[in-house]
Amino acid sequence: MSSADQLLDALRAIAPVSGRMQPASLVKRASARTGWSRIEVHVALRALKQRGSISGQLDAAGVPLGMITLVDRVAPMTDSERTWRETLACLANDDIEALAGLHGHVGHWSQADRRQLVESLCRLRDAQSGLGHLPRYVISARYLMGSSKLLDILPQRSLQQFGLTDVFESPPLPVLVAGDAQPATVVLVENPQAFSFASQVTAGLPIAWIATYGYGLSMIGDAAGGRLVRALSSGQARSIVAGGTPPALEVLLQHPNMTYWGDLDPEGMRIYERLRSQLPWLALSALYTPMIELMQTTGGHPLEKATGKDGQQPDTVHPFSAMHCPDRGLDQEAICDDPELIRAFAQGHL
Repeated sequence: MSSADQLLDALRAIAPVSGRMQPASLVKRASARTGWSRIEVHVALRALKQRGSISGQLDAAGVPLGMITLVDRVAPMTDSERTWRETLACLANDDIEALAGLHGHVGHWSQADRRQLVESLCRLRDAQSGLGHLPRYVISARYLMGSSKLLDILPQRSLQQFGLTDVFESPPLPVLVAGDAQPATVVLVENPQAFSFASQVTAGLPIAWIATYGYGLSMIGDAAGGRLVRALSSGQARSIVAGGTPPALEVLLQHPNMTYWGDLDPEGMRIYERLRSQLPWLALSALYTPMIELMQTTGGHPLEKATGKDGQQPDTVHPFSAMHCPDRGLDQEAICDDPELIRAFAQGHL
């Protein structure tokens, strides 16, 4: 289920009768119900406005400026939702409502697999208090049909409402760091491959680099950059020095001149916005300059399965995305064949 659909479900629960919501209370209550930051709610509101699910005025960042109204308050039940609710019929009403939101992930499964998942979730809920010593992925694989990923991919809010409260602490997120001991610029990089190349070719320059092991769409089941944002806000990030003598991670994350360099595509910009919810001074790296030029020259690639971006939603609202990459992409590795270009742009920002 997309973030926009998740927010739409939340808004329907917040205003089930009138469908009308005041802007301040809307964002506050939606944030509390979804567990998202205000910026994440604003981004999803933009998407809902763009597709016509809500009416009312938003600014360019998705901040509501007046009364917001749900255009279609009750969505017709899909086939996947109907079959999933039939599987849940053996549970108490509160449990059914808690797990109903999983239908977008498992509603198309076979009846046998759906039943097995429900039984597995119930067993995990009963056993969770004694599992605190185990890593999250081991708990997932042991209890959820042999899958180490299901516990992360299924909607966390639904699992928490179901009563899975003791197994949600993820292990520390490994964060790669490299670079100078006294950096004038700190660059937060989306992809580890680009991090590796850039940190090597800029050795000797006053730059430090930070990257995580693929914190984008392929690694987690929620919105872009979510795991890194949670790790930063909870202090769960753990640094691994990949080169040079960079300062400690907590020092790097407080650096006043910090930039972000990721893929030139809508999700790259959504990652940037999520990171800014924890690092408000974060700017876009000047490394986007040659990427923009290359996009203009080559046209980049479509957001399709073959390019690994079929889950991305076009973005014609965010100013940067709308101007440079509303519905196409260009990966940051596209400029990782030119050491001098990296050295020339790495210290600046847009």
